[in-house]
Order: sequence, then structure tokens, then C-alpha cells
Amino acid sequence: MSGFGQSIRDWAGLGDQAGEAPPVPVADAPMSPDEIRQKRLAKMAGNSPASAENDAKKTKGAGRIDFSSPGLNLADSSMDLEVELDDNSGGVTPMEGVEEESTPYPNSGMASTMPNLSTRREQSLPIPPPTAAMSATMRAVTSPAAVERMPSSPPQPRSSPRKSHLMKLKKRDNTMNKVLHVTTVPAKASSSLVYVEVEVDHNPDDDLLGTVKADIDRNSLSAVIASRLAMAPDDAKLKAVTARERKAVYYLAGIFDRAGVESGALAGKSNEDMVLTEMLKEIQDLAVSYCASSLTVPDLFESAVAASSQLFSCLSTNSHNIASGSASSFLHRVCKELLEQEELESILSSLLSEGIKSVKNECILDPSFQTSLYACRALTALFSYKQCAVMAAKDSSFLLPPPSSPNANAIVAPDLTGYDTAQQNFMRMMMSMQARQGNGGPGLPARAYKQRSGPAVEKTLLGTFLSLGLPLRDTNFVAQFNNAARRTIIDINNVRGSLRKQSKAVRDATDALIMSLLKGGAPSRTSVLTWLADALLVNISATVSFQYRDSSKVSSQHTLLNIAQALLKLSMPFVNDAKKRKLIDVRFVSNENAHLGVYTTTGDDKVDRLGGEEAAQSKPTDSSNGDFNFTTQCFFLTARALNLGLFPLTNQLKSLGQHLGHMNYQIRARGGDATSDPRFQALHAQQLCVEVLVADSDFLRDVVKFYDLAAETLLSCDKPTMQSMPEFFVDDICEILTHTVRAAPDVLKGLSLGNIFNLVVLLLSEEHAKTIRNYNLRARLGNILFNVFLPSESKREDEGGYSGYSDDVPYSVCCDPSNGSPFLLSSKSAQETLAPSLLLLYGQVEHTGPYDKQGYRSNICSLLRYLWNSTEHRTAFAKIASNKQSFIEFANGVLNETNQLILVMMDKLPQIKNIQDEMKSQAWVTKSQDDQDEVTSRLKEHEQEVRSALMLANKTMKMFAFLSTDEKIAELFQGKELCTRLVNVLLYVLQNMLGHKGLELKVDNPESYHFKPKELLADLVSILTCYVDSPAIHAAMAQCGYYNDKLLHKLLKTTTKLGIKDSKDDRLDRLITAVESAKVSSVNMDEILADHPEEFGDPLTMEIMRDPVTLPTSDTVVDRSTIVQHLLNTPIDPFNRKPLTMDQVVPNTELKAKIEGWITMKVAEAQQKGGT
Repeated sequence: MSGFGQSIRDWAGLGDQAGEAPPVPVADAPMSPDEIRQKRLAKMAGNSPASAENDAKKTKGAGRIDFSSPGLNLADSSMDLEVELDDNSGGVTPMEGVEEESTPYPNSGMASTMPNLSTRREQSLPIPPPTAAMSATMRAVTSPAAVERMPSSPPQPRSSPRKSHLMKLKKRDNTMNKVLHVTTVPAKASSSLVYVEVEVDHNPDDDLLGTVKADIDRNSLSAVIASRLAMAPDDAKLKAVTARERKAVYYLAGIFDRAGVESGALAGKSNEDMVLTEMLKEIQDLAVSYCASSLTVPDLFESAVAASSQLFSCLSTNSHNIASGSASSFLHRVCKELLEQEELESILSSLLSEGIKSVKNECILDPSFQTSLYACRALTALFSYKQCAVMAAKDSSFLLPPPSSPNANAIVAPDLTGYDTAQQNFMRMMMSMQARQGNGGPGLPARAYKQRSGPAVEKTLLGTFLSLGLPLRDTNFVAQFNNAARRTIIDINNVRGSLRKQSKAVRDATDALIMSLLKGGAPSRTSVLTWLADALLVNISATVSFQYRDSSKVSSQHTLLNIAQALLKLSMPFVNDAKKRKLIDVRFVSNENAHLGVYTTTGDDKVDRLGGEEAAQSKPTDSSNGDFNFTTQCFFLTARALNLGLFPLTNQLKSLGQHLGHMNYQIRARGGDATSDPRFQALHAQQLCVEVLVADSDFLRDVVKFYDLAAETLLSCDKPTMQSMPEFFVDDICEILTHTVRAAPDVLKGLSLGNIFNLVVLLLSEEHAKTIRNYNLRARLGNILFNVFLPSESKREDEGGYSGYSDDVPYSVCCDPSNGSPFLLSSKSAQETLAPSLLLLYGQVEHTGPYDKQGYRSNICSLLRYLWNSTEHRTAFAKIASNKQSFIEFANGVLNETNQLILVMMDKLPQIKNIQDEMKSQAWVTKSQDDQDEVTSRLKEHEQEVRSALMLANKTMKMFAFLSTDEKIAELFQGKELCTRLVNVLLYVLQNMLGHKGLELKVDNPESYHFKPKELLADLVSILTCYVDSPAIHAAMAQCGYYNDKLLHKLLKTTTKLGIKDSKDDRLDRLITAVESAKVSSVNMDEILADHPEEFGDPLTMEIMRDPVTLPTSDTVVDRSTIVQHLLNTPIDPFNRKPLTMDQVVPNTELKAKIEGWITMKVAEAQQKGGT
């Protein structure tokens, strides 16, 4: 033992290292009650003035009874004394049946006021001797005659000062026994009181007349505690003590807590024993001092071995309220003592190591999970002492190395100890193969990683605890949903609820840990924000598809989700506070020094801006993140964390759902049962695991509220600032609503989404058409209007809409809370701009994927129909007709789309019919499994394509029908730009529906493909009859190549037979007559124009130009209709692929005049020949 430790033992009176202590005097044998009474009466009877004087001298300055007090009556008190003063030994002789056994005091959360660490000594003032009159009174009262007159059962006497002192002395003994759980009296030793051998130099102030000695007095406190600590854990005297309470730190925390409880009980009482109060305070001081010494001098006591581990364990379980968190708590007192000794940092470092080592497995289903959770709570309590939080944030285990540090690229190799060379090589090969499938694999260690990387984040202090959760590759997690397809929904929901409850316990613990660090002050808060920024920076590649994630570079998916949830928790105070929302400073994203690279616009980690490259101007400045308030920093970090942590999982969930649907279709097509298929079960279990993480209602509700704030923030920006905002802000707003509608639509109940609606309408408007350059993102905005804000009743009328549509969205979600009317109808901005915006969007989605655009346009058609049926939007539709060029572009796009959709229908429906017939034949059962799978896979592809195409075709025809009812819009359709194309599309559909090919379209369950020929014919008739009085349409139909004499008559017959045409409605009859008349009087323009001069021909279509224009980028002349159609698909010059827009095209009026003159001449010549 060190010299310092031995000096403490000497000071405590413990003897040598072997624990030897001076012997304790043995108490005399107890007397019987009769002997005590006779001795007491004889002593009182023998008193005289002289003896009284001598007694006064003997007790002068040592006694604690004030003999000068008025009303003293020794005769009354002598009958009730419980102890007798022994002249020989001066000890306390207990009476039979009076001694009480102390019991351990239960833990209590009562806080106590702690003194500064010091040894208190209180000197009692000398007490004057009794007066002569008092001595005479004593002799009279104790004379034999008086004694004989004393009744055998006297009335209850009043308490005398002497008796009061003795009662206080007994209370002190009992309290010390309760608090310290020890005794220095062998006879009092019990299962709850440990006997310690201590030679005590009693303080006379604690004795009665210098003769009554306490069990434990102020002089003996330190010695008693030290002696108890010096006991070996296996000491026989500690047999009845729990193993935990034998340890020094637990014991010291316990006596501190119990002393605080007793002190609190005494405080404020009129008869408070100040000596006892001071003793209790001194116990707390000693407990703190001994604990600090045990931590800094490891070999001080045998019971204090691994004192740091003891303290951490005590914190983990909050034993004896050690982690109460108050400034006067045992923990804070010990930390303060260590800080004064300049030992806190080293002790804290060992405690942090204890915390990290406590996490054995990151899965909360592992048996060691509770240990990890307790460790997190222990550190939270530790960081409640602010200096600990500051020091922890500076510890080497807290932050990743800076990007410029040589350590940043240092490789951390997996531990392959115990494997031979061949096994190590095999392990490395397997780890490399599985790196893209998760962080290692079952039975394999993690792959090597850099010290500044996603896996390294999980090894830091915060990362260790934020990695606790439900890893998607954990076998225990996946096993929770084994054979899920055959279990009840109630069972599955119970499992989900249980797992989410456990996850919430982890989140609550980690949230408290982070909050304790943030409250530590500016230094620790800065370190936490830096750690969060680093965690996001090294995980930029987490947005890639989960199949291609490299586990050597990015953190686990559940870790990133936990980080996002932790930041979201920090954001909720200002998300829910309208005033605090205004504190967000959008300049943060353009300040490189402030966001620390999280929103950089350069390099591999660049974040795309809404306005494209031109708006990407994130520049370093002299300011730093300290120049932005916490609300701003937290808001933008949360947005990035959700982008990296939540939405890759929602996309994974969607992908798994599609994969499951395809697999189920294949299994059923070959007559199998998906619920018994192992691959299907494994994929289904994985899907349910992801749902547990991303479909929690409370979590989704908070995320939606956060993105409503994000929408509000974007709305507050001017146009240039909005263009500089990250593109993923808008994308994530679309994703969270789409995911919520699909996974948990009831979450949206009671939420106001007005900010999101207004943002969508603004970004779709013509004014902001170039704010978002990403056409897919603009198309998703249209989907949000359909999925969230279009009432479900309207969706049902339009045959269910696009994939992802849910009929379970509460009606209140699409309504403005202020008036109860749908946003689409009540919003002023929507009434003014939305209808034209949707027409513009219809053309823009041409630049998206071939299958995606059909879904987008299907939703746009449904929205336009809903707006058309409301009077609030009629003014906007009138404006559409006034913008001729814009409408022509829109209509051309619709007509092209319709042609393609009909082609798909005519091509795929016959193939579907053939496959259906093949599967019904006897030859089908003779095919091999692979052949059947190939055929069914092809059938599914055809069905998916036809469903999408016919859904849009139906809606397009309905849109043409209601638009044609507007006179001004109908005039535009009759113009030379659209007339011929509209007629070609309508007659092409009629020819395929009513011609001989129509027989090939009869498939099984046509409604499942949205193939409804009757409704399609009705829409065609509605469109045609709108132009019954249009000569331009009549002439175009007469000259159309799809027209023949029988086609329209067959249409009339069929519609009459099917009840589509009302017998009283003669418009179709009149149209047929008008077209036939036009055919008779028309000239065959194809023959006339067939041999046109080469200079009049369009270089792309080889047809004669009617409205020639010059392309300035290539100086080429083409027909206007040709270049309009081309630019709708690709905004480039078709001859040199340079960017080109329609407003750059130059009309070639001179050539147009030549062409018109030539056509006039040819028509005149043809008419002249016909007349002759």
C-alpha cells in the first residue's frame, strides 16, 4: 500500500495493513431492574450539599444537562430512566428488553443539502454546576420518607433535560446504525448491523455527564466508516450483506443517501438535534472523500478494487439515487472533489471506456441489451455534471479524426485472432464478398474500414449507443416474423408493437444522453454538432440502393435511422412553436464553414440545388456554425439526416413490396402456394422488419410535421434563395407523404398540410417552372396533389388512379381547416394558376421514363377533371384558351400520347389473349417449370404495360371530351395546328375498336386491364358530336386515311345497340351526313401534293410544309408542326443537337407564301380537270 493510503488508515485508526485495530473494552454484565432501582435510590438518598458540590465539579464542562433549568424534577424522572450511570465504568447499561436492532434504511430519492468537504468540530460550552437550592431540593425529594410515599404507579412525568439528553443519545445511536449499517457494540451485531472493532476516543460533548458513551459518536465516524471499508468482501461479518453492498462505492453511496434522508427528516423541527444533524452532514462529507480516495488510490481498501467499475455499475442501476442529478447529489459531490484534486479527467476516461465496453451487441433483442441500456443511462447521469460533459466531448473516443488528419485514412482491420493464415485469407475473401450486403455477415467479423468512415462512427462514444436498435440483418430480428404469411394480423401487430416499444426505450435513453451533452455548455454542444455533421458527411453514399451499399464505407441502416430520430427529437420544440420556427436562417446552406460540408456543392459529396448548377454557390466565408443559432443548425442537420437515414429505407420497403408481388404472381401462376414458399417467407419477413423501423405512427407524425415546417421555410424564400435550396428538400416532402399515405394514412389525421399544398402549387406554377429543373421531381409534385389532396371520392370515379394510390386518406387531410373545403377548391393561388400549371406539367413529364410518365399523366388527367367540374377554376381554364401556343403544345403531347397508348393496346391485348389460351390448353401442363415461368413472366409484363396504357387512354379520352365542351378550347382544336391530328387519333381508335382487329381484343377479365370498350366508344362519340357543326373537322375527317364509308355508320349502329347513343340525339347522324358531303366535294389533296417541289418538303417527314420555319441553331427549314412535336419530346435541334426552344424558331414567311401559291394553283388545276 502506498504511503498515502497507509496515512489514511492511521488517521482512521485502522492499525496496520492486516486490518488490526486496538481492542474494544468489554462492557460490564447488565444488572437487573431491581438492582438498578435500588442503586439509583440509594445514590439519590445519599446526596448532600457537599456531595452535590463534588458532583457539580466532576461534571463541570462535560455534562450536557442544564441543571439550572427551571422545573427540574429528578424524582419524577427517576422512575422512567432507561439507563443507569455506572460509577465504576461510566458505560451505558441497557435494560432488559429495551435494546432495539437497527434495520437498513430503504433507498429514497429525497435530496439533501450538502456541506463543503471539511471536518467539523463543535466545542460545547461549559455548563454551570447546580445551585445549593437545587441540591436541597434533590435531598428532599430523594429522602427515604419521600421515597416511601412515592406511588407504585405514578402519573406520566414530564420529560426532564437529563432524560431528554438520554433519549437524544439513543436516537443518535439508532440513526447512526440505520445510516451506516454498522455497530461498535458486539451485542447489537445482527444481519442488518455489521460489528466493527474500533477503539473510540469519545467526544465528551456526546456523552452524558462524561460517563454515558455512544455507540458511534462524532470522533468515531471516520474510523467506523474506514473500518467498514477495510473489511474484505469475504469477511464472515459480511455474510448477511449483499455482494453489491460489500463494495466500497455502493456502500458509500448508500450511507450518503441514507444520511441525506435522515437529515431531511430532522430539518425544520423545533427539537432538532444539531449534533445529530452535524454528524449526518459529516457522514456525507466522509462518504464523498472516501469515494474520491478510492477512485484515485486503487489499493486503498480491498472493497474498493476496480472502484471506477463500481461507480459505473452504481450509476447504471442508479443505486441509492446516486444519479439523482441534483447539484448536491453523491455523484456531483464526488465529481467536484475529483475536479478539485485534478483527477476528474482520468477517472472520466475510464468511465467512458466502461460505457463503450458495456455494449456487447447492437441488437436490442440480444440478452445483453439491458446492460447496454443501463450503461447509456449511467453516462447520461454522469454528464449531468457539466464538467464531465465538457471533458467527455474532448475525449479521444468522441469525434472522428478531421478529414485532413493522417489518421482519417488509417485502416482499422478486423480482429482475426484465433484463425490460422488460410482461415484468415478465407475470412477476408468472404468479408469482401459480403461488404455490399451489410456490415459483415452471420458468423463473420466486420470488414476493414477507415478511421473516418461510417463504420468508424459506430465505434465512437455516441455512435456506440446510437447503433443500438434493430439491425435488418440480425437473425433474431428476422426470426420475429418467421412464417408471417400464415399468422394472424393481430399476432403480427403485437410483435410490431413490442419491438417498437423496445426501440422507443433505446431512443429515449440516447435522446437523454445527447441532451445531457448539449446542456453541458457551449464546448460540449459544439462537439455534439460536429459529431453529427461528421456522421452525415461520411455516410453520403447511404442514399444508394440497399443492394449496392458498401458496409466498409457507410454505417448500418438502423444507425442512420437512429441518428435521424435523435435529431428529429431535438427539432420538435421549434417544430411545434410558431415563434421559434421564424428563427431558421436559410443562409446556413450556402455557408461552407457553417454546415461543415454537409451541404457542399462541389466534389463527390455535392448536394444538388433546386435551380441546378447555376444556383449551386456554397462558398466559404469568415463566419462559422457558431454564427447560426441552434435552431438553424438543428433544422438543417435533421433534414439531411432524414434524407440519409429514413428515405433509403422507405424506398427499400417499396422495392420489397414490388418484389413480393411479382414473386407471388409467379408462384400462383404455376399453381403453388406463396405462404409455404421459403423464398417468399424470407422476403416477407424482411419486409415486415423494415416496416417496424419506418412505419411507426408516432415517428411518421413527427416527420410529417417537420416537413410542413420545411415547406413553410421554402415558402418564405425569395425566388433566387429558393433556387439555392437543396433539391432533396422538395423530393423528401413528396416521399414522406407518399410513404405515409401508403403505410399509415391515419397518421395524417389532425395535421394541417397547408404549407405543403401551397408550396406544391407555387413550384408547379409557370412563374417557377424553371425553379425546379428536375422533371421527375416536378412530376412527383403532381402525384402529391393526386395522392394527398384529391378527395378519395374523385379518385374512385377515375378507376383508382396510379400505383401507390390509397383510398384510406382521411378527407380532413385534403381540406383547409379554416373553412373545411378541399385545398384544391378553396386556395386562391390554386384557383389562379393550378389548371394551367397542370397542362404545362402534362407536357413536361414527357422527359421522364416511358412507364413513369403514363402514371404521372393519369394522375394529372384526374386532377384536371376534378378542377373542370368546379366553378372556382373556370376562370383559369378560360386563360388556357387565351394562351394559344401553350395549349397547342399541351394538346400535341396528349395526341401523341394517345396514339402510343392505342398502339400498346392493339399490340399487347392480342398477346395476352394468346397466352391465356395457351395456359388453358392441355399442352401447358407438359411444359417444364422454367418454360412456364418464362411465359408467366412475359404475361405479367404485358398486363402491367396494358393496365398503365389503358388507364391513361381512358382518362385522356374523357379529358378531350370535357375540354371539347368549352367553345374557346374547341376552336383551338379546329385550328390548322391540331385539327388534322385530332381527327387522325379519333378515327384510328374507331377503326381498331370496330374493325376486324376488334375481335382480337377480347381477353379474360378485361376490366382488370382497365379495358372498357363501351366507355371508350361513349367518350369518342362525345368528342365527335362536339364538332357536329365544324366544317374544318368534317373536311379533315373526309380526307383522313383512316376514314371509310362504313366506319361512321358502324359506329352509329354499335352505339345505338349498346345504348350509348340516345335515340333522340341526332348529332351523330348529322355529323355522318356532313362528313359524307365533305368527302364528295373534297379534292384528293394527297394526290395533288404528292409531287411537290423538293424545296417545299419537310426534311424530317418528307411531306409538304404548310407553315415553314427556320431553326437558327442549324439554319434548317422545317414545318412548324414537325418541330413543335420534336421539341415536346427533346428540347434540342434535331440536326446538330444544340439546345433549342420554340420561341427561338423564326417563321419563314417568304417560303410559306410560295407554298400557298403553289397549292392554290394545283387545287385550281385539279378542279378544272374534274369539271371537264
